[in-house]
Amino acid sequence: MFSLSFSLTLINFLPLSFPFWLAACLIAGLGIYFLGKRREGYGLPAVAVLATAGAWYLGDALYNDYGEYLREFGPRILEDAWWQVVLFVVVFAALVKPIHRRINRRLAGRTSRVCALMETNFLADHGLLS
Repeated sequence: MFSLSFSLTLINFLPLSFPFWLAACLIAGLGIYFLGKRREGYGLPAVAVLATAGAWYLGDALYNDYGEYLREFGPRILEDAWWQVVLFVVVFAALVKPIHRRINRRLAGRTSRVCALMETNFLADHGLLS
């Protein structure tokens, strides 16, 4: 029974093209990278953007009937759409730090306040957590 359900699941993933898997790897890899930069002011927001893009685009392809998308739009259009997701992720990753530096120039050198609050007992000490 396990092998039958596994093979059916594998068959469902076969129509997904190379750019889909590239986008998935980029989103996962960059998500881990930016999670490591969570002390920087741009780390957590970047993770949020990547998680949203991953859930919105990749999740949709896995959750909904991708075969129906193939029948409706054809493989070429879907492949082009996945390349657009890849392009977005690459450009986003390349620009997030320079844009952060430019917008937040006066705050340079400070760490994320969210991480600082999470790493201390500030909220509990001030009665904000019970």
